[in-house]
Amino acid sequence: MALIIIEGIDRSGKSTLAKAYEAQGYRYIHFNAPDKKYYQLDYTGPSYLDDIVETLISLSGQDVVLDRSAY
Repeated sequence: MALIIIEGIDRSGKSTLAKAYEAQGYRYIHFNAPDKKYYQLDYTGPSYLDDIVETLISLSGQDVVLDRSAY
């Protein structure tokens, strides 16, 4: 399994590069800013980090390329 995280400033070509990896068989995931639900005072669900970890665990054994990462 390979995990590649592409970071960079806006409009620098991160998505373009990630899609090139996708064309080679990688699973492409684009991370956006955390949903506003995580900041609501009455929210009691899993944290943003918990959701990211759960996503990555579900992809275990696959080659994955991330267009950004919050952590």
